[in-house]
Formats: sequence, structure tokens, C-alpha cells
Amino acid sequence: MIDKAMSSNNNVVSFVGAVQRMCKKYTLQSCMYQTGIQDASDVFPSSVKRRLSEVSKDLDRLTQLVGFENSSFNAMRHMECFEYVFISQMLVLAWKSTAFVSEVVSYLQKRILCDGSWLCMLPGDTETVPMCLRGYRLYCRIAEESIDLVSQAMRMQWPGDQSDESMLMLMDTKVDGEREALGDWLKVLHKDMEATVHTAEQKLTLLSFPAEWE
Repeated sequence: MIDKAMSSNNNVVSFVGAVQRMCKKYTLQSCMYQTGIQDASDVFPSSVKRRLSEVSKDLDRLTQLVGFENSSFNAMRHMECFEYVFISQMLVLAWKSTAFVSEVVSYLQKRILCDGSWLCMLPGDTETVPMCLRGYRLYCRIAEESIDLVSQAMRMQWPGDQSDESMLMLMDTKVDGEREALGDWLKVLHKDMEATVHTAEQKLTLLSFPAEWE
């Protein structure tokens, strides 16, 4: 029993470390991306920027839950039904990131339709395609990693008196079904973005216009 408890604690520490690293990485990259948007202020409309702001807030909330040090995380674990709050927040981050990706794909399609011509399908603003592609890639990665972490968390043995209650609550809210639905949505968005970029200019790919953090 003691060995099992120690193994469970070690798994949690390792898992939380992975979440901490993800938060650090994407907080930095998200800030760099948003700085680029501010420098090209006319690229995105307010609706897209609002979605982006929502992702940043949810990434901040997840960061607050795990902290950047294990001591911070250990302190947070004393809150009621922590595992439920923690895993739910990762799922929310995945949803908000995917919703932003959807906004980016729709916006690029609209700009090509409105600004493009038979001679050139590219939007009039030269920053539109690069910023859309960089945002697409970055927030797809955030969504995909969050989905993967939710999947891992749902299959872990969490120590603590309230962990069983938390996991039952998560199963009751059909977290696995939500996670699978998000994965399917991302696959559709990937195909849509690939087709959209190809329509804009045949030589472009989803990897075009790499950002400095890539």
C-alpha cells in the first residue's frame, strides 16, 4: 500500500511538472504572438481578439492552479475537489484554444473572399496570412497538448481523500466525450485551414511564415 501511494504521488508530481512546463512555454509564446498582433493592429477584428483574450485568461488560470514550483501546487491541492477544478481547467483551455483556431480559419476565409481576386486570392493586408498561420499553429498546439493532458489525467490514480469524488464528478460531466469531440473538431479545422491556405496561394502550406519561437 505504501509503495502504491508513493508511486501515485510520483506520477502526480511528474504530471504536474509537464503541465507547468506547458504553461511556461505557451505563456511566453502567446505573449510574443499577441505583441505581433498589437504591432499589426488592423489584422484581426475585435471578435477574434476577444477569443484570443479568453485563451490567455484560461492559460493564466491553469498556471495559477499548478504554480511554477511544486510547493505552490502542493498548497493549492488542499482546495476542495482540486482534481475536478484542475482537469476541468485544462479542458476549458483546450476548448477556448480550439474556438480561437476556428475564428482564425473563418476570418482568413472571409478575407480571401472579400479581398482576393482572380489574379490574386491573397488578402490585401500582407500581414493577414502570416498572423493567421502563426496563430493557427500555436493555438492548435495548445489545444492538442491540453487534450492529451486531460486524457492522461483521467487515467491517473490521484492520491487524497477527495480524489475519488472529483473523478466521479468528471465522469458525470462526460469529460472524455468532450475531449474526443474537441479532437474531431481540430481535425476538421486542420482540413479547412489547409484548403484555405492552398486557395490563397498554391505554394503556401500550413508551415509557411514560421514565427521566431518556432
